[in-house]
Amino acid sequence: MPRPLVERIGGSKGIWIASIATCIVGAAVIYAGAYGAEALGIADAKTEIDRGINAWKIMLLVAPASAMHRRRQIARGG
Repeated sequence: MPRPLVERIGGSKGIWIASIATCIVGAAVIYAGAYGAEALGIADAKTEIDRGINAWKIMLLVAPASAMHRRRQIARGG
């Protein structure tokens, strides 16, 4: 997800905005999935949110790294 935002916004501001947007969308997907699973009777929402947030914490590192990588590619002409 960071790629299109970095390409459109550019600069360090683009990296920040792309990273924050990616983390927000990721959290929204976790909550929607957890409550959807609970509505279907598959799992408990609280348990699934806890599991999802533990995995989401990796996004706090991956999203900025991905955005910076794309910014470097753009700077090289790619």
